[in-house]
Amino acid sequence: MRPRSKKRYERLSPQDASFLAFEKPDLHMHIGLVAFFEAGSFRLDSGAIDLAKLRRHIASRLAVLPRCRQKLAYIPFARQPVWVDDASFRIEDHVREVTLGEPGGDGELGRLAGELFSVQLDRAKPLWELWLVQGYGDPGRFALVCKIHHAMIDGIAAIDFMGALLTPAPTDAIVDAPPTTTYAAPHPVRLLIDEAMRWAAASGSLALALRRFATKAATRAAFRERAAALILLIARGIHGTSPSPLRVGASARRWYAWMATDRADERAVRARLGGSRDDVTVATAAGAARSYLLRHGADPGRLRVRAMAPMSRRARAERGRFGNRVSILIVDLPVAEADPARRLQRVSEHVADLKEAKRPLGVDVLTQIDRWTGTLAQTASMWIATHFHAYNLMVTNVPGPPLPLYLLDAKLLAMHPLAPIFGGHHISVAALSYLGKVHWGVQYAGDDPDEASRIVDDLRDSFDALVVAAAAAPARLRVVEPAVDDGMSAAEIASGA
Repeated sequence: MRPRSKKRYERLSPQDASFLAFEKPDLHMHIGLVAFFEAGSFRLDSGAIDLAKLRRHIASRLAVLPRCRQKLAYIPFARQPVWVDDASFRIEDHVREVTLGEPGGDGELGRLAGELFSVQLDRAKPLWELWLVQGYGDPGRFALVCKIHHAMIDGIAAIDFMGALLTPAPTDAIVDAPPTTTYAAPHPVRLLIDEAMRWAAASGSLALALRRFATKAATRAAFRERAAALILLIARGIHGTSPSPLRVGASARRWYAWMATDRADERAVRARLGGSRDDVTVATAAGAARSYLLRHGADPGRLRVRAMAPMSRRARAERGRFGNRVSILIVDLPVAEADPARRLQRVSEHVADLKEAKRPLGVDVLTQIDRWTGTLAQTASMWIATHFHAYNLMVTNVPGPPLPLYLLDAKLLAMHPLAPIFGGHHISVAALSYLGKVHWGVQYAGDDPDEASRIVDDLRDSFDALVVAAAAAPARLRVVEPAVDDGMSAAEIASGA
């Protein structure tokens, strides 16, 4: 029986649509992962990994991931993107294989991942790809490279995406997917009518908001607070960073490298030196940025260097939903500070001041404005950030699951994240916790194919210096790991909050 046809679509949120607007030939707006699994029953007698089995399993899980079967369409004239079902969806277009060059080690895999991350996703299809890597040198493991467009998903939602493909216990059974209902894409006239009705409803909402503004002091106070946050965000963007080797635009070619650190070491740093998980990540990146500048002949003491640090605004009730719920902080990196403990202290104090001043509200205001303007406000802010070089690198930290996950009977061993590169810089640093480790991924968009690996070495040295500094510091708090650690401070963790 053929699936019945209905009309259905979903309008992208302004923030989701903005990642389509930001994308340029040299700025790829996908996020990603390089994941390692035990071979398990995926290893065939020939030594290859069973692609057909992987495709059957992924296809069986897509019922809980309907966005993965949807592609982009556009409202006429307004050019506002919407999600519609892809009637020609084929799992073979999205779960593919690629063969690693000899000798099949991590160096070859890093170069291959960089090549895959250098290619933008095809907007005529659902915006994700999963590549099975054949020829990895360790016979007990295999690797997957995953790309998902940022318009579909943010960092937390990416963890939920992987969680939907994996299970908390090993299994041999591939459960058949339920029948899929295909919804026909709406006629352009229908889209125009719906858009006109949306604008009419929004106009009524605006009238009510203006009435509340005129009659309620609390509304006026909230408006002033948000307006001040937006003005400070723009002013901070215009007052950009210093010319330096970090203030270089991206090329289209990507290079990728990774490392892992122990969660126990991170907890020891937080217990003795203070700070949240995000603070430790940013401080580690600050130390690596300092090393990068010194290696390229710059004086860190004379430079203003900043990182864009995304912050999840996703409530627990929103877990499992696609789309973006992200704000950002523009964080000054204390690259002039040679002492790792003082560097972490300065990062923690600065981030606390930014949050106290409610700086993330500025991005929320841009999103609210874009409910009327499409992506105009956020695109304009990105132009300011790029033109004035508001920041020098992206640094993000995503909390992952603390318990093991399985792809059928293949245990997930590690997953190293990929964060995008925006205009005006060429380095992103991402960290993701899983199973007692913090898995780091570095994306580099410059000309030197070995620089990504050197940045990873810089990160490792910076983190190790924090661990050594923590070991020499007096004990302050006993950090107790919660079931879900979403960036709480050391004090909150120790108190059980």
